[in-house]
Amino acid sequence: MGAFHHPVRTNLCTAARSIAGIAMAALVGACAVGPVSADAEPAPPTLESDGTTLAGPAIRPSGATDLAGPQRLDALIRVLLAQNPSVAAARARLEAAAERKPQVTALPDPEVEAKWFVRNAMAPRDAGFTRWELMVSQSFPMPQMLALRGDAADAATRMAAFRYEATVRDAIAALEDVHAERRYLAGAEAVQTKLEAVYRRYADVARAGMDSGAARLPESFRAEALAAQSSYDLRLLREMRGVEDAKLRALLGVPGSAPVGPPADAPAVRVLDTSNDQLVARAMEWNQDLRGAGVEVEMAAIDSRMARWNRAPMFMVGVGKMFNDDYDMETGKTTDGATLSFGMTLPIWQHALSAGEREADAKARAAVADEQQMRTMVAADVAMTAFQARATQRLADLYSKTLVPQAELAMSAADARVRKGEESLASSLELAAAWQQMNIARLRAEADHVKAIAALEKLLGTTLTATNAEAPR
Repeated sequence: MGAFHHPVRTNLCTAARSIAGIAMAALVGACAVGPVSADAEPAPPTLESDGTTLAGPAIRPSGATDLAGPQRLDALIRVLLAQNPSVAAARARLEAAAERKPQVTALPDPEVEAKWFVRNAMAPRDAGFTRWELMVSQSFPMPQMLALRGDAADAATRMAAFRYEATVRDAIAALEDVHAERRYLAGAEAVQTKLEAVYRRYADVARAGMDSGAARLPESFRAEALAAQSSYDLRLLREMRGVEDAKLRALLGVPGSAPVGPPADAPAVRVLDTSNDQLVARAMEWNQDLRGAGVEVEMAAIDSRMARWNRAPMFMVGVGKMFNDDYDMETGKTTDGATLSFGMTLPIWQHALSAGEREADAKARAAVADEQQMRTMVAADVAMTAFQARATQRLADLYSKTLVPQAELAMSAADARVRKGEESLASSLELAAAWQQMNIARLRAEADHVKAIAALEKLLGTTLTATNAEAPR
């Protein structure tokens, strides 16, 4: 464009585009299990008309606190972005950081000084006037120091922007985690409800068989015990769902008494065909914590240069007026005078200045080391989380495509044979337990896979693959 880019506005615009990318990435992933109407697409956060501060959340869900009906992840993300207290706090901190540069680059306030001469050697004591002076002075730091302060403020604003992005990223990842767990619990409750009905029916069959002599006492007892255990497990699942509902309300910033409906979308099991090297390279580019660590290295280098400029003096220029400055002994008249002053600080305490330089240099080395360590840890965490995503995807496919269908067929066949009296009740009870275990394991693997993908995208700071929402840095 060829135009001057205000650094504060540029940082805020970049943060807005990045948050839009994070939100859109999450929404795209949430919508992978079903279509979403075009009018449901969220608008990215916008800037005020003057471009200096972020406006209130641009994503305004319709009926944000109406959570009683079935809930889809994409709709919950919209509520999260509009109402989550941590996101709002990080947004306010970003806006506060953007206002720092005008403060640190401004000159010190001018000083006004008034002096009264208690004894005037130029006039007799009974002259009837007082000699006094009024002076206005202005201090001037070195221009290089003001420039460095501005650079530090710009870096602090970028740091606040990355922290804002990280807060949104972490909030969405936490929401995906809770939503996946609620989906698992809802599915497990359905499985357990069906299993309890099967056990109850088998217990009735066992009691009838006891009367006719077709069933034995151990079979009847085991059927009754399994039915009771299933009822207890069902109650436990419902209590666990209440815990996850409370977590969801906290994330969405809604009252604890607000009703929360069940999840309405199915888990999306995705094949992770991106190599670890590609994932690590993506994390190195987009991870907000790493980008923030890079800014900390930059800020530490600025502080180190500022420590050396502390040796430079600060200058002061003042102008003043002397009232009743001169006294004519013959006529008794007084005249006023003018003054011009110049001063400077004397940075003479070398031990303190040297200590400040050593301190700044040590902090700069620490920032570089911290960034290097963070990069190695992120790479290791990406490898581990990618392994978990692939392992849970394979496990979910194994259960959903092979083991669960086989268990369904076997249980249906056994149930039919039990009704005809052609199958022992003991083997049917064991088969029902195996069917329940297969289904619970499938649901657990699917939920763990969704959580692993969410954790991986949290490490990357963006989606697994490039999207149109990504903005150049």
